[in-house]
Amino acid sequence: KIGSSKVIDVDVRVIAASNKKLEDMANENKFRLDLFHRLSIFVIEILPLRERIEDIPILMEYFLNHFTQKMNKGILKIDEKVIEIIKGNPIPGNVRQLRNCMERAVIMCEGDTLLPEHFKMETDIYTNNQNGGPSKNESFEILDLEENERKLIRIALEKSDNNKSKAANLLNISW
Repeated sequence: KIGSSKVIDVDVRVIAASNKKLEDMANENKFRLDLFHRLSIFVIEILPLRERIEDIPILMEYFLNHFTQKMNKGILKIDEKVIEIIKGNPIPGNVRQLRNCMERAVIMCEGDTLLPEHFKMETDIYTNNQNGGPSKNESFEILDLEENERKLIRIALEKSDNNKSKAANLLNISW
């Protein structure tokens, strides 16, 4: 305990995650080498989503079920075109970006199927070259949840000619 001089034995497991190569950082003196060795007893390296494309439909289905229950919506399926569009793009924000993308789509969807137009905000960044993917010089802005909410509200207000009640209905929220 803080302030105590008595030693108490504890059995603890620490799970840590990083999107940086800690070993490289430790070798460059940008991360404590002793801490790296303490954390690297058992390393699990997870490939980025762009390198495990087969996981995308499973994750999309999971997020569809999660958000339709959370928002009490009757969306039953995802159009195959949507899955192919998303599988063909790099998804720089990995699972978190896919989750946000699915949440926005569920909010925007008024029918029982998620269609490409429900992903318009997300797929716009991917339509700047002939392959439908981003060019190598493009940078991506990964937005946080609050910024995504503000963006969705602005879009709903534009779609409803600044009618707040209609915008709220589009977003399936109360006004």
